[in-house]
Amino acid sequence: MIRRTSLLAKHYRKSIPGYSTQSRSFFGIGDVLGAIGNPKETLSQITEAKNELEKVKNELVEMGEKVRLPPVRTFVRQPNYFSRKLEEDRVRAMLDSDATFTVFFGAASTGKTCLIRHVLTDNTKYIVLPIDLRISAFTDPATFYMSLSTHLEAFFNDVSESVDGFEELGHRLGLGFKHARIDVERRGVPPSSTDISRLMELFQNALLNYWNYDPSLTEEERKKLDNQSTLPEPKQRVTCGSPNKLNRKIPVLYIDEAHRLPQLLDTEHSGTLKIILDGLTVLTKQERLLHTIFCTSDSMFMSTLVDYNVLTHTQVLHVTDPSKDSIRSYLKDHLLLQINQSHLHPHIIENFDNIYSILGGKYIHWKDYLLGDWLHDGLSLTQSKVATHAKISVESHLYPSSGLSTPPNTLALLHEIAKATDDNPLDIFDARRRFGQEVVDALLCNKILEVRWGNVISRSNFLENAHMNPKLDGRSDISENKPAINPLKPASSVMGWAIKEVLKKHELQ
Repeated sequence: MIRRTSLLAKHYRKSIPGYSTQSRSFFGIGDVLGAIGNPKETLSQITEAKNELEKVKNELVEMGEKVRLPPVRTFVRQPNYFSRKLEEDRVRAMLDSDATFTVFFGAASTGKTCLIRHVLTDNTKYIVLPIDLRISAFTDPATFYMSLSTHLEAFFNDVSESVDGFEELGHRLGLGFKHARIDVERRGVPPSSTDISRLMELFQNALLNYWNYDPSLTEEERKKLDNQSTLPEPKQRVTCGSPNKLNRKIPVLYIDEAHRLPQLLDTEHSGTLKIILDGLTVLTKQERLLHTIFCTSDSMFMSTLVDYNVLTHTQVLHVTDPSKDSIRSYLKDHLLLQINQSHLHPHIIENFDNIYSILGGKYIHWKDYLLGDWLHDGLSLTQSKVATHAKISVESHLYPSSGLSTPPNTLALLHEIAKATDDNPLDIFDARRRFGQEVVDALLCNKILEVRWGNVISRSNFLENAHMNPKLDGRSDISENKPAINPLKPASSVMGWAIKEVLKKHELQ
């Protein structure tokens, strides 16, 4: 029946006058005629479409290249590191105790970063969130939020990859920071201090999950434990003893050149800095969820700790140059091996004390002078780059550029610094009272002087005091009433030499 109806319809169409079986639709003929009638516009559209396709092609190629780029871990041990056992043991003892907020002070090139990196790169014990402010990616709360959020996401992805049994949890915690960042971006408004507060809360929550999680439990046991809404006992967090019965690694937040933090977040954003410091204090001292380490070469950073009421919650340690014996070993075991002219070795060894009296204990100064200035350029010690730069710094401070004036009492203070000894040091607060705070702080800001805040860990007080308190193994008598001194010192041995040389010149004038 259906076939018969179809045949009748076909016969009917053929009977219509003018009907042709070759007829075609005219749909789109207008576009064709328009293209023929306006070829210039057509060519422009074709070129534009071609450029868009080329752009998409390039983006796809770039995405493929990014995928092929291998991830590089930048927080690694420095090559050619020379062991500093006393300082390493002190840092490890700090990390093996209750969670601490520790600030390491020390002049530039004393080896603070190498020392701390050497200890923290023990991948069997610690998992580190490193932030180097020398190459920071933020200048305000908005960019700080994005940078910190990205760092935290990477940190928990690292937990997923490097802590056995935490693969799924670490990945989920990392996604939490990723989606929080995406939500802020979609909002279309720059992140504010409030968003940073929420980010710190998310960090706290993620760390609590890390310490609460037990990969040996079944899903049902884990849900039952979650419903109890209890926090882990202190012994299960960063405390002395054995917090790692599940082989958890101890989380450590490490910020290098921390004095740049208030510089990057200027006075307009002081509230943001307060949120950050308070948040880290809570995570460290109150919740004991991680260790926080700040490292700085700026003595004036102490003012920031005081102004933001953080000092009372921190442990302050000071790193100075390696010992004279360490430098002697470095010379024999490393530098002399790079000087092929073996007949020069005795001359260097004979003049070791003379070189040390100026260069002191900075490895980099010894390397630059012996392998560069002396070996290749033939310069004497007092002509070396490091000695010349130190004298320029002191002279420039005394004779600043036009329009500026040297604070009064500067020469008097430098004379006092030149006379001070380890047995009779000049305390910074005494110096400020005698010579004026402006004078002292100007020399500190220009890195001519430094303050040795806190406990100096670069030499053994036990060994120095052993003959005084043999029954206490060199420890001080608890009942002794010794004054706490924060001595003002030249920023380096060569800077101390430069100060004396400049003062001699002034006396001759």
